[in-house]
Amino acid sequence: MVRKTVYTLVVIVLQMGEERVVFAREKPEVSVQYTTELQSDFGRRLNWVNLLSLRATVPMEWLGLWGNGKLEVQTISVYKTSRERIAGDRQVFSNIEEDNLPFSPFILGYSQQIGKVVLFGGLRNVNEDYFTTPYTSLFTNSSCGIYPTLSANYVLANYPLSAVCLLLEYRINENIGIKNSLYNGKAYLPFKRGSSVFNVAPRRDGLLDLAEISYTTNNSYHGTYNLGVVVHGSNRLGDASDCRLPSKQAQTETSSAKHWRVNYACWFSAEQECWRWGRYSAGVLGQYSFAPSDRNDCRRYVAAGGVFRGILSASREDALGVIFSQASFSDVRERALEITWNYTVSDHFTVQPAFHFIRTGNERCNIAMLRVVVSY
Repeated sequence: MVRKTVYTLVVIVLQMGEERVVFAREKPEVSVQYTTELQSDFGRRLNWVNLLSLRATVPMEWLGLWGNGKLEVQTISVYKTSRERIAGDRQVFSNIEEDNLPFSPFILGYSQQIGKVVLFGGLRNVNEDYFTTPYTSLFTNSSCGIYPTLSANYVLANYPLSAVCLLLEYRINENIGIKNSLYNGKAYLPFKRGSSVFNVAPRRDGLLDLAEISYTTNNSYHGTYNLGVVVHGSNRLGDASDCRLPSKQAQTETSSAKHWRVNYACWFSAEQECWRWGRYSAGVLGQYSFAPSDRNDCRRYVAAGGVFRGILSASREDALGVIFSQASFSDVRERALEITWNYTVSDHFTVQPAFHFIRTGNERCNIAMLRVVVSY
């Protein structure tokens, strides 16, 4: 009887082990996200912007190869009805608006997890790893997704561009993480004659490195704190359009640039949930970045705002957000206020109206938007 009981227990344990192996095996994931957006400056001009994102992840284990590795592929397509933007703001009020672009490679590479370390090599963009947090992802202004102290000063792998990248991510513990990304010093548009998104040319384009340390709270109140720096080194500046510099300054420095030059920018961001009661919650966020070099077009950026969840809907997830930002460029200072509300209609469908009130120098602009996102 005892022998039979032991045998039965061994069989059960082996079956449980087999089941764990079967269910732990990852399967390929495919996702589609379509974002459409109507923009209006309150009746004078109208623009319709569309973004289609296709993404697939294939685990190596599923292919019968080594575990904890995966292939990642993502393409984006952009289409808008108006060639000209309806506003001339420098921070760009819509984070999806770009020139028409069909099936541009956004991510294409291989990642491998080794313990607490994740390594990636291939084509990548900075938006995948930096600047986007649960609160900032609510807003549509581009500065919430990447600070103008970076996007205005470097031709880096920022939406819709990508570049060859080596990424290392290390989780020290549940709260603290470190990231470092080394990119080709300049990102290129795909399908453009004479250039390639797969370029690796340090002597011509230089190198660009981003490093960030983050702290995330693990208690009942969400909180995320990030401190980062970007360093760009190049032995030539190129033309004004390449370096986002005023043309006279670029011409002067280009004529004398014969040695390696280094430029940098730093940033700090914080978001903290302050109150929660049932489905209701409220939190604050802040962003600050500076780029001290005189060669930079944007030298300082600061933003502050609040996010309120569950305020307007009893049955579905919704979030109301308000953020004020100020960016100091070499020739003008821009202030922008965004008020937005994101409402989840279903698991695959969200609606988001937004209002932007922008002042660039002495110029004022007011924008109304309606964004719809469908995802599978």
